[in-house]
Amino acid sequence: MENNIRELTPEQEALEHIVANRDKPSLEKRFIDSFKGRGVFTHKPIKPSAFVVEYRGNCLHHKGTRAEDKGGDILNGFLYVFSWNGAQWSIDASKENRSLGRLVNDNHISPNCEMKKIVCDGKPHLCLFAIKEISPGEEITYNYGNFPYPWRSKEFCDGSSTSTPRDEKVEEDSAASTSKEASNDDDDIELPGPSSVDIITQLDFQDSLQFDASSMQLRTHSR
Repeated sequence: MENNIRELTPEQEALEHIVANRDKPSLEKRFIDSFKGRGVFTHKPIKPSAFVVEYRGNCLHHKGTRAEDKGGDILNGFLYVFSWNGAQWSIDASKENRSLGRLVNDNHISPNCEMKKIVCDGKPHLCLFAIKEISPGEEITYNYGNFPYPWRSKEFCDGSSTSTPRDEKVEEDSAASTSKEASNDDDDIELPGPSSVDIITQLDFQDSLQFDASSMQLRTHSR
């Protein structure tokens, strides 16, 4: 009978967690140090391409703003601005809600995850998927994008660590400001750095994965 139970695909597993509005129990947040703040770690091994965690928050659609009007997908504080279906969207995760995706740190040199868009009930969700084997006890990281974030400079990092610091006060102050601007659909979203910089991340609109949660049959292994 066990042979008839099929494993969920990574995308189906992502949808299952999106619908349940929960994170994997094998993940936990830890305080790293005063420079990096908190981070997310795994208790169990994670295979390449596996779903890891959703970047959960308030989903905002910026009406009247075309995708080409902005440079690209970018994480600004706790506000993730991205393009989907030819328009600008954002996930505002500035509110502390016990979700772990908002605490995942940046690693622009050797990240172990990448962000993808998963569609559930007609709305885009941002989910991290493993791009390599992740060992128990290892920190979950991804590349925030091709932008000169301050913690990537030599003044902030001596090369011993490639992961971003998460200063909660700085991040939340930044997110509060950007979230206020994002709530007005007719206003532009203020992004960090010079407006002439072309921001490109691994979030690729053409690679967006669309699934209908209502028609998906989910089966799990019996324990």
